[in-house]
Amino acid sequence: VELVPVLGLGGGWKTCTPETLYVMLEFNRKYEKRGWFKQLLKESWQCKSIISRDNFEKMVAPLLGSSSAHPRLHCVWPLVLEAVRDKGKLEAFWNTVVDCSLCVSSHERKYLALQLLEFLLPSLIPSEVPVVFSPTLLRCLVNHASSEKNYLHAAATHLLAEVVSCAKAAPKPDLPVAILLHLQARTASRFDQLSATKTVENILENLGAEGIQQLLERLQQLFCEPSSVSGDKTSADTLSDAHSVQLWVVDQIQGLVRNGKLARANSWLLSAAKFLFVHAFFTVKKPCPEIPELAQVPSAAVEAAVRESCVQRFNSVLIDLSKVEKVPDGGAAGLGHSRRTVAPRGLFLPDLADFAVHLLSMKQGVAVREPFSDEDHRAWESASTLVASLRNQEELSPEGTAFLLLLSALTLQLFPERNRSREAIEELCVCHEEMQLSHSRTPSRKKHWATSSGPGWVEVFTDTLLGFLSQPSQLWRSVVDQAFRLVTHCITPAALELVLKVLEPQSKDDLMETEADVGGASEDESSEG
Repeated sequence: VELVPVLGLGGGWKTCTPETLYVMLEFNRKYEKRGWFKQLLKESWQCKSIISRDNFEKMVAPLLGSSSAHPRLHCVWPLVLEAVRDKGKLEAFWNTVVDCSLCVSSHERKYLALQLLEFLLPSLIPSEVPVVFSPTLLRCLVNHASSEKNYLHAAATHLLAEVVSCAKAAPKPDLPVAILLHLQARTASRFDQLSATKTVENILENLGAEGIQQLLERLQQLFCEPSSVSGDKTSADTLSDAHSVQLWVVDQIQGLVRNGKLARANSWLLSAAKFLFVHAFFTVKKPCPEIPELAQVPSAAVEAAVRESCVQRFNSVLIDLSKVEKVPDGGAAGLGHSRRTVAPRGLFLPDLADFAVHLLSMKQGVAVREPFSDEDHRAWESASTLVASLRNQEELSPEGTAFLLLLSALTLQLFPERNRSREAIEELCVCHEEMQLSHSRTPSRKKHWATSSGPGWVEVFTDTLLGFLSQPSQLWRSVVDQAFRLVTHCITPAALELVLKVLEPQSKDDLMETEADVGGASEDESSEG
């Protein structure tokens, strides 16, 4: 009590300095319940507690005065930050002192704001990420990091490097996931571009398969609850409505699948494709907790533009998954060609076809957006039955795997392209039946059959593959490439002649027109990706 006048605590806020505030915070921590301290607060500071919302504006002046300690962080800051976090008032304090005072003041005080964020990083929790990475501070950070000519460029790039280090050192992926989502959502996925750094890229590449799975789950939640993304509507670089959030989420999911530098695992790759498939072709009416992709019903209506984006991104993801090698559980999926003949790349497609079958069999909770006609149902039943039969075989031959890949892709493409897929399914089912009959014949009967009847299953199969190649679709080029490799040991002279006939030189005008069509199709699919 005797130290109160000596330390100048009786002047209250009018004579408060950074050092005075430091002493008051220490007294508040140790003597908060003492009668003499309560009386001091009431008579000299006109409050019941130093850490109250009403006092944050009064703290601005002494805290701004602490910038005289530049470039060191004044000892009062750790105390005040600890106090406001303990009281659960960090957001109000940060908005009043950091956003509305430090970030709109001199370079020295902006530097102080960056120091405060760096100080909090080691103890940061996911729920505090949107608070400390506020729009005002992020704008300051991005502006100064973007060019070496900016006054605080070195401080901004140093802070971003510390953010990456903090994310890497986090014991669980929830913190780096929260940082990633916030930085990307606040800048519409342009944080690295705007800041001229690789902050997001470096955090993402170090997440690991578990972290990517958690990031994907959070993205799916944001799609269903887009209002939880609090974008700054005054900036063109943020997500300002539910529609833009859903479109952004769809792009982010596709980007995860296409990023070959990430820790790839069967589980999250399949989950990404399933989620896009659901919202491209189905309407979720009730939550289905046992299926993660149906765990939530979107709170905002999924508009036509969003559905169309889901369709395009799903097709793009199918192309990417057809280039990924699926490995046993516990391993990681990697890019590259597989040398296996019975279990090649692309076996994600049968899993997705099974998922589609399960969705259509559900009596409630989910409904296909465009119901099947009777012809569509017959084709669907034929394809799904044959796919299930092929998958249940213990040892599937290479040619059987080729049929499995093609029919799985057609099952999925039956949703966006009904007529074309239906006709191809009918042809392949007949072709598969003929292949089984051919395998059951004796060698002498096979020779007699080949000379006395029409084209065999290999010729029909090859002709079907060539028909797929005529479509301007990268998906079919990828699937056909795999399927043809699997049946090369069965190719007959007649089938080879069909291929060579397609490769015969055309007239110069026709050749130029074909190249223009293929080039245009490739550009369209690249822009969709």
